[in-house]
Amino acid sequence: METYYNEKELKSMGLKKYGSNVKISRHAIIYRPEELEVGSNVRIDDFTTISGKVVLAVTDHDFFSRRR
Repeated sequence: METYYNEKELKSMGLKKYGSNVKISRHAIIYRPEELEVGSNVRIDDFTTISGKVVLAVTDHDFFSRRR
């Protein structure tokens, strides 16, 4: 079994929105997926719990801050 959900499984989760290259661990807990927006290139790792109206995104600012 894969560590992360595949594209077909992501679609069936009922997320409000999700981008490309999204990785969600099978060990993550997501309550009310219909309120979750996940941007492109976002990974949700094991034992993460998400509930409510949440938007996860990676911005250019985040990328450049980590590179310094």
